[in-house]
Amino acid sequence: MGDRTVGLWLKTIGKIYMIDSKYDVLVKKFKEAYEKNKSRYLRLAKQMGIPPELLAVIHYREDSDDYMKGGFNVYLHNGQTLGQVTTKVPIGKLYYNFDDAALDAIAGMSYEIKKCGITYETQDMTAMLCFLETYNGMGYYNNGYVNPYLYSGTNVYTSGKYTSDHFYDPTAVDDQAGSYILLDTLLSK
Repeated sequence: MGDRTVGLWLKTIGKIYMIDSKYDVLVKKFKEAYEKNKSRYLRLAKQMGIPPELLAVIHYREDSDDYMKGGFNVYLHNGQTLGQVTTKVPIGKLYYNFDDAALDAIAGMSYEIKKCGITYETQDMTAMLCFLETYNGMGYYNNGYVNPYLYSGTNVYTSGKYTSDHFYDPTAVDDQAGSYILLDTLLSK
């Protein structure tokens, strides 16, 4: 990521002045689910070289029900159910175990992790949002759209979402809490 890209995330974060209160209960439950499964996130994140909070946010964004239930039954790559060959990007993955699939998903992003300066100890919100943008795909960024994966539930996002691979619907509204809200919740002391 270049200086222009990082500047965009800093500029966007600086515009956030409101979190939609409809996410208050969800965020509380998100944090409780994280605490319940924290040891697993810590162990896996250490192997991956990324912060455990970042891993938890990706798990939630890829399949919020699986995350909230502590199920660990989906591909971290795309939220599809483990034990079936993936049909969404990345197509053709087959894992039966969350940990193995998650390690593969993050290993495939090693260049982006390094480029964003992410380590296990990272607490830099901008670096993590930069990574999450690339993790989710650059479609929003490349087309000038606000990314709900990052900003849903904040004042900077109102609508527009990729409802399937490569299909953007400007009227669709993301109902999940965005990564910014979730990271802020876990990183706030």
